[in-house]
Amino acid sequence: MLCLGTDFDPTLSHDAQVKAGAANLQRHVENARAYGVPVVVAVNKFASDTPGELAAVREASLAAGALGGAAARRALHACQSRFRVRS
Repeated sequence: MLCLGTDFDPTLSHDAQVKAGAANLQRHVENARAYGVPVVVAVNKFASDTPGELAAVREASLAAGALGGAAARRALHACQSRFRVRS
């Protein structure tokens, strides 16, 4: 899983890497919300992603002020169907 803008540290677990990079995600959510845009974070899910990594991204998304978070093989489709977003 991509570690959200942090340098890779092989001594940390993947879940910890994701949590360490949450500040980058938070800044992106804050930037979008500053323009009054409702934010939903969508990530592409890969076979190598662990449930802990996906949960860490969702938790970071909600903590940053996003309305929700979704992980799917096709992230855009997941957000459109879950939150009824029109493209």
